Amino acid sequence: MSDIDPPDSKTTDANARAIQSAWSASSAVREFSGTHRTIRGLIHIFRPAVAAAQPADEKRTKAVAKALAIVVEGTRFHHSLEDNDYWPALIANGADKSLIEPLMVEHHQLDPILERLDKEAQALAAKPTDEQALSSSKELFVNLAEHLLTHLDHEEPIFFPLLARYLSDREAHTLSVKAGKSAPRTGFSWIMAGTTYAMRPQEADEFLRALPKPVVWLRPMLLSRYRKDCAILGIDPEELSRVNGP
Repeated sequence: MSDIDPPDSKTTDANARAIQSAWSASSAVREFSGTHRTIRGLIHIFRPAVAAAQPADEKRTKAVAKALAIVVEGTRFHHSLEDNDYWPALIANGADKSLIEPLMVEHHQLDPILERLDKEAQALAAKPTDEQALSSSKELFVNLAEHLLTHLDHEEPIFFPLLARYLSDREAHTLSVKAGKSAPRTGFSWIMAGTTYAMRPQEADEFLRALPKPVVWLRPMLLSRYRKDCAILGIDPEELSRVNGP
């Protein structure tokens, strides 16, 4: 079971309304919403691929190890943006820090899982026939996925309305351009796939607008790389679009 408590079901409808209102009002919310859709989608498509990996199939298991390393690096980067850029900006503009502090705690709860998964994924990449590394990687990924999905459900009703109220579109664009320049390029094909399959059109527009132009120009090549990696992992590329609602 997750160490993070599930959201209160009584507030689900109110949360959904608050999120939708913030989405309509803020470019930052639309960009984060698109990123979160991609995270949920990647967890959805990686779950069966990771579970099905076998030591005898070295090519697929190596691909799984690479995918897990990308999950670790991407999660760390995403959380560092919130911890070091977005949340301090909200607090500096008047947001109540006590509302954000529980989200900070949840990030710290994820850190040891990420560290252990990173080590096991590296061991699996070096020796894809290692049954212990594969078994540990599978278990840790399930744990990480559970924590991440619960965390996103907690974060959005708190973070999104604060973004809409306390971060102007101009400030948001400055932060997102900074993020686009510093984002890890390893495995970026999976993130770019999110702009095609997981995000709403307006979310994809916000996300792509902040990226360096050369990265955007590489979109067709990155999507081709994504489809090739999906084939190795036994994933339908369009499955990324089927986890999120409208």
